[in-house]
Amino acid sequence: MVALSPEHFSEGGADARMAQVRRVRALRLLDDAGDRRLTLVVAPAGFGKSSLMNQRYKDLRKQGHQAAWAALDGDDRDGTHFLLGLLGVLTSAHIFPAAAQDYSSLSQQHVLGVILTQLQRLRRPLYLFLDDYHFAQSEENDATLARLLFSPQARNLRLLIISRSEPRLAISAMQLNGQLTYLKAADLRFSAGEAQNLLAMAGVKLDKAQVEALVHKTEGWAVALQLARVLLRDGAVTDSDLLEFSGTQLDMARYLSEQVFSSLSVAMQSALVRVAALPYFSAELASAVVSPSAAAELTSDIAVGGLPIEALDDGHKQFKLHQVFQEYLMHEALLRGLDINQIRRTAAHWYAARRDWANAIRHALHAEDFGLAGELSENAGGWRQVYAGARGLLQQFHALAAVLPEPEAAKFPRSFLGLAVAAAKGGNLTLATHYFELVSRKIDRTDNVLVNEIRLIGALMALYRDDRIEALDLSLLERDLTLLELTEPVQRALTYNLLCFQYLERSEFERAERHGNLAIQSFTQAGAHFGAMHLYAHVGQAQFFRGDMEGASAAYERLASDAQNAIGKGCDLDAIAQVLLAETLSERGLHDGAERILEWSLPHLEKNDCWFDLLAAAYLSRIRARTVRNDFDGVDAVLEQARRTAQRRGFPRLHRLVAREQMRAIIHFGDIQGAKRFADRFDLGPESAFDVERNRLSFRLRGEVPATLWVRVWIQEGQTERALDMLQRLEVAQERPFSVPRMLRMRLLAVLAGMKAGKAERTASVLDEILLTLPSATYRAAFFEEGPEMLALLRRRAQEAGPDSLIARRVGQIFAPADASAPGQGTSETAPDSASAPHTLTQQELKVVSLICGGFSNKEIARHMDVSENTVKFHVRNVFSKLNVHSRTSAISVARELGLLA
Repeated sequence: MVALSPEHFSEGGADARMAQVRRVRALRLLDDAGDRRLTLVVAPAGFGKSSLMNQRYKDLRKQGHQAAWAALDGDDRDGTHFLLGLLGVLTSAHIFPAAAQDYSSLSQQHVLGVILTQLQRLRRPLYLFLDDYHFAQSEENDATLARLLFSPQARNLRLLIISRSEPRLAISAMQLNGQLTYLKAADLRFSAGEAQNLLAMAGVKLDKAQVEALVHKTEGWAVALQLARVLLRDGAVTDSDLLEFSGTQLDMARYLSEQVFSSLSVAMQSALVRVAALPYFSAELASAVVSPSAAAELTSDIAVGGLPIEALDDGHKQFKLHQVFQEYLMHEALLRGLDINQIRRTAAHWYAARRDWANAIRHALHAEDFGLAGELSENAGGWRQVYAGARGLLQQFHALAAVLPEPEAAKFPRSFLGLAVAAAKGGNLTLATHYFELVSRKIDRTDNVLVNEIRLIGALMALYRDDRIEALDLSLLERDLTLLELTEPVQRALTYNLLCFQYLERSEFERAERHGNLAIQSFTQAGAHFGAMHLYAHVGQAQFFRGDMEGASAAYERLASDAQNAIGKGCDLDAIAQVLLAETLSERGLHDGAERILEWSLPHLEKNDCWFDLLAAAYLSRIRARTVRNDFDGVDAVLEQARRTAQRRGFPRLHRLVAREQMRAIIHFGDIQGAKRFADRFDLGPESAFDVERNRLSFRLRGEVPATLWVRVWIQEGQTERALDMLQRLEVAQERPFSVPRMLRMRLLAVLAGMKAGKAERTASVLDEILLTLPSATYRAAFFEEGPEMLALLRRRAQEAGPDSLIARRVGQIFAPADASAPGQGTSETAPDSASAPHTLTQQELKVVSLICGGFSNKEIARHMDVSENTVKFHVRNVFSKLNVHSRTSAISVARELGLLA
């Protein structure tokens, strides 16, 4: 795709002559139609579609409208390539701001999100011309255009599509809604007056009758008139010769093309049949495939408008043959026995010498020299090009996948690694694993540099498959950073990225955060800003698990802000940020806010780019909200949703998480025998509590493990010593410290066991340790998950310690209203959910609750308290809100459960 300026038909160019002929009738049809969302100009080659619409383009610009022109080609059939091209065109036209990030490695959905976000910011109509859309037409591009046409975000977009074939859009619906202008071949035919103007511009003088006869013979076909003009101007034919010709329009085009071609010098003919093998060319490229003198003559003749060739830029550096003329020249080249593919190979080498790898590989593929394409891909860095940001290279890996024979994996290992990465990014993990294993089996193991790259991509594949990599591989990745000269920033950044993720998975949070920040720095240096952006999810989680809730919230908000600004609200990265923000809200006890965020972000991630930890964070936040509300059916519904996702996405860890949380829910809601039966059925029997590997907390950042489940069972059964012994065993068995949220919950289990055993002094000691050494206020949901007994214990402990004690202040923070401006609140917060974080009732409200318990009406309470009845109603509303109830009976019940009534 090429971005063209309003003057792309240069004044001396062949198409410029046609463009200078004012197409009055066709332009009037466009004017009369008014401002419509879609304009289609559909006709066969040579009808002057582009010339007409160029006039429309210039008219709009002169009237002060925003307009951009995109010339499409066959490479644009790839949906992502097409969207990246549109983004580039609109940026080049200064309609979209210059990108601070590189968009080339984004998914198709991401790029579309960027475009829609930028379109939404437009305050006036934008006229986007898509020339030669037939080259780019595909089901996914038609779907993209339909999305652009019907999206409310793109309400200011006006699409003007120039094509030889009709795009598959909802044309009838657009027509019924008065949003379609449609010009066909009959609307584009030159009138006698327009044809006479065209001929006169070239100094060709025919009388009115001769012109009318010529228009009748050519049926007003623009390209035929254009070629006839050249021949008549140069005296190569007479008007009688033309009028005596019989045949179809295509025959006329071939005849005229032949006449134009035969009138040229031998050197010019030779140059033309060679450049016809190329989709477009420059003077420098032409010099590489023909002689420099012939290239100079060719570009000189273009400048004076002697040939049907158009300039693709203002500086007359890129040119394209008219399709009808090019088809004739290609036929001539075959008759002459030219090696068309050799010309394309020469062009591929020419581009490669300038490190324009996308065009180099493209020409090698067009030459059907797949070995050369693989070699060029290898020279370009293979897999690195997926991350390096060169537009088109990620898409070309899909083309390479279709043509590179698998036995060549040893010859082109980095390219096959690129195929693996491209397949993984596209969600085809089976194919990705196949390509990776193919390279792993065939490479030379003495090539240490390549072995290091294999290790790096292997770690990446493990991440996509949700597999754990061994500690030895981690240490080798660390060694690679120090022993190898990783001057290439993409490899360094990717290595830091994978180390960050793996250390996070192992609960080595400080190392994860350090490597995450180094990855952000390296990706930024490489210009891969989207690579840097997603690291905030990992860095934020490292902070979250080591107890820095504010740092985590800030990292997630940075990710959300950057994603929304760069790609658009609702994109994958935005959804990732929102899910993690919802987890922070959930831990703070703000379940309503978390639920609102998860309503859209969780379904988005279930269908799009995500990994296990994100889904675990989302599902556990939803389970937590329903648990504190005693909504067993709600918990069950969330678990069923998670189970379906695990099945669809092939995440075994999610399957195991669902089973453990199902057992936890059964325990919580009091069915201990049911929990035991469930445990037997799902391999969670008592013996699983003693399995060191299955209870390794450093690899299980979220949710229950078998040991904690059986601790809960034994507490409920009164086997408190057994429960406490298991908690001690579990902690001692860990090879490294575990996360703050995990530690808090394990300590609370010890408190519950001590309370059940009647060990008041020991219970108070453990509870004090929690309150004084852990961030209990910011992770306060853990207290409410354990139910009314835990909340009542907290209040008693605060009373025992005294109102001025630090213990009382910490308890007060747990029960205090959440700060609506606290980090992690996002942009759409309301009051916190009082069921999960009940507000401390004021003295007046406590008095109202007490009187309600005594059976007094509002009027009686008002007389008793010496206030107005409206004041009582105000207090009652506050009480109901803080206790999350809707009736007096429920208020009395909850107040008693929380120990608010004497």
